[in-house]
Amino acid sequence: MTSVNAALSMDLFGQVVAECVGGVQYNGTGGQEDFVMGANECPDGKSFIVFTSTAQIGGRRVSRIVARHPEGAVG
Repeated sequence: MTSVNAALSMDLFGQVVAECVGGVQYNGTGGQEDFVMGANECPDGKSFIVFTSTAQIGGRRVSRIVARHPEGAVG
């Protein structure tokens, strides 16, 4: 099994946020964790998290790769 899931940002600890950027919520919860875990349980399973490296927020470009997610960021 191969799972491909989208994210909105990732920090240098490898933590993924899939619902908000810069404190603004863009998505609701989904089955991302289930697909990641399912691929992990399958022999030769692979899981990929994909996202663009920058986002346009309020007329300015911000990095989606951050040193650390802000407090309250929802994964």
